[in-house]
Amino acid sequence: MKLKVCFAISILVLAMIAGIAAADVPPLKYKDPDYQGQPAIYENRVVWHDYHNGSMDIYMYDLATGI
Repeated sequence: MKLKVCFAISILVLAMIAGIAAADVPPLKYKDPDYQGQPAIYENRVVWHDYHNGSMDIYMYDLATGI
């Protein structure tokens, strides 16, 4: 449980570092399921947001672990 909380906090911190904020969310007309935007790299992690599930979600990929 503690690991999940730390993971969630790290995602939020990375999102803030990447400049992903409410003001950066594209207008509703851009809610295309294929839309991906604002990638950011921090150490060996890549974060981005997209509308894959119909709403804006933040994703992270760890280059070291492949997860």
